[in-house]
Amino acid sequence: MRSPTGTARRLFLAFALLVSLFALASLLTLVQLRDIRQGLADMKQHEEGVRIALELASAVRDQYAHQAHTIILGNASHLHLYEEAENRVKILTGQVRAHATRPDEQAWVEDIARFTGELDVIFRERIVPAVLRRDLEGVQAEHDQAQLVVTRIQDRTDRLAQRFEASIAAFREDVAAAQASAFRQALFFLVGAP
Repeated sequence: MRSPTGTARRLFLAFALLVSLFALASLLTLVQLRDIRQGLADMKQHEEGVRIALELASAVRDQYAHQAHTIILGNASHLHLYEEAENRVKILTGQVRAHATRPDEQAWVEDIARFTGELDVIFRERIVPAVLRRDLEGVQAEHDQAQLVVTRIQDRTDRLAQRFEASIAAFREDVAAAQASAFRQALFFLVGAP
């Protein structure tokens, strides 16, 4: 016959082991939840980057549209609207810069800033004077140059948006893997521990 203290000791050890396993399972689950939370925060950050990159592309098109209106109307009546659009492009460029973390992304943002400056010079120093002189050939030549610069800016904003979207997909996969792992661990400890 077993002694009551021996049985009590075994029950105590078994219960302590069971509690320890549940504590370990809880700790591992909390680590997985932290990883999931960080992955979701990273996804949200990159979603914001996509939104800003697309908004930047739209603002550049708006800026270019005001250039076109200046050419079509043959006067400087859209200059203040152009300036507003240009300021919006600068603000959005600064915002998208905060989301560009990789060296190539940062280079694309710097390209956008440089191209935006080129676009402004083409417009203010070449297109507007040519429009006011009624120099149609000059206007056409400078408009063609402006269109090339806008295409380059659009290319860089597209690259940024695509990169951010690819990062979001990778974060989704990481979060899904962490969720599956947390579920498997919890199931293992719940079924295996008793």
